[in-house]
Amino acid sequence: METEIVIAREKDGYRVMHGHLRLTALMSENTEIILNVQGTGDVKVKRTPTGYAVYDGEVSLPILKI
Repeated sequence: METEIVIAREKDGYRVMHGHLRLTALMSENTEIILNVQGTGDVKVKRTPTGYAVYDGEVSLPILKI
């Protein structure tokens, strides 16, 4: 069974709603991954010096801390 990562858009970034551990595991092996955000489509998640960021075209927004 594949673990799903669910992220949601907030005003000033994105928040991980489900799959925190899966996201951390994937990002420890890769510098970027592609996720599908409902209503937005495919976005790129990259590791940055300050955490993770979601790149949707030219726009970059952080994944907010819990």
